Amino acid sequence: MRVLVTGCAGFIGSHVVVLLVQQGHEVL
Repeated sequence: MRVLVTGCAGFIGSHVVVLLVQQGHEVL
């Protein structure tokens, strides 16, 4: 799934991006 994450420079956002990529999602 493609996921758009806003605020990915913060603590929570950066961890969410890592988890999504590990699960095979495409982060925009």
